[in-house]
Amino acid sequence: MRSAQFRPILSVVVPVYNEAANVAAFLDRTLRVLQALNREFELLFVDDGSCDETASRITAAAVDCPAVRLVRLSRNFGHQA
Repeated sequence: MRSAQFRPILSVVVPVYNEAANVAAFLDRTLRVLQALNREFELLFVDDGSCDETASRITAAAVDCPAVRLVRLSRNFGHQA
């Protein structure tokens, strides 16, 4: 669980839908850039009801990097949500 004092300076919001094949590479590249900034950040994924392993891959990455967070929508709401 995250500390109550954690307040990121930068929040990167990433909408995803059925992106399991791309999550690992995206995380690797994005985390390298964000960590190089030497600032508190969060990488917030919003899963729009994916049917593949997108959410589980993000959840697994969050174990190693607490700055990675996931919000799962109950179904696909599309870009209007």
